[in-house]
Amino acid sequence: MIRDEIIKHIGHRLLEIPHIRRFRYATKGLAVLPMKITGDDAWVRALQSVADRGRSMMKEVCVHTHFGSEYEMSQWTVGAMRRLTEMGIKVRNQSVLLRGVNDTFDGMYRTIKKLSFLNIQPYLVFLHDMVPGCEHLRTTLARAERLQKELLGTTAGFNVPRFVCDTLGGGGKRQISGYEHYDREIGVSAWIAPRVKPGRVFYHYDPIGQLPESGQAIWANGDERMRRLAEFEQEVQASLADRGGDVATGDPVGAGEPYVVQ
Repeated sequence: MIRDEIIKHIGHRLLEIPHIRRFRYATKGLAVLPMKITGDDAWVRALQSVADRGRSMMKEVCVHTHFGSEYEMSQWTVGAMRRLTEMGIKVRNQSVLLRGVNDTFDGMYRTIKKLSFLNIQPYLVFLHDMVPGCEHLRTTLARAERLQKELLGTTAGFNVPRFVCDTLGGGGKRQISGYEHYDREIGVSAWIAPRVKPGRVFYHYDPIGQLPESGQAIWANGDERMRRLAEFEQEVQASLADRGGDVATGDPVGAGEPYVVQ
């Protein structure tokens, strides 16, 4: 929805900064408003002017978009992507793993194939953030990990998206199988980002309703929940210490309390 003159102003100013080698314009428009690209010539020319200048400077200007399902790709999307492709503008896609929408092999596979057909690179699939009010859409880490393994080898390697967990607290995007410890019964995983936040442990929690009955019972029992979370933290610290690294700081007990409220 940014006006064409603002697209040009911001884009060209960024290109003038020597150490900036690449940047992206992020938009859901290819899914929800593709006619903006097929019909607003001034807007598209503004985007093209920045991308063309970036290319002449050996810098990358691309578009990142968000398709979560094959059903979001319409004939309007085909026309919009045809225009962007003819302009030489690279488009990448970021999806969020949504329960009941794209968390099956068939659903994600068809989405990836259609993205590839439209010349959109399937870039990332995010494990759903712990957002209040969205528990019915979240999936477990185990399901995301299994889904990525199932997709490997089913299409060209560069068209298989990376599944990542965007860790709370500033740890950044971590490869979905890159956790340090994962207790599937209580649905808690621990992650580290040694070059980003050294000495820190970041925790992620599966939706309680997707845990086995034994895990749900633990979360329903305050004393047992605190005991298992403390035990989990001790296991993480021991694992890190055994590898010779600094014992990282973290508090899955404190982090778990607001999650219960959610």
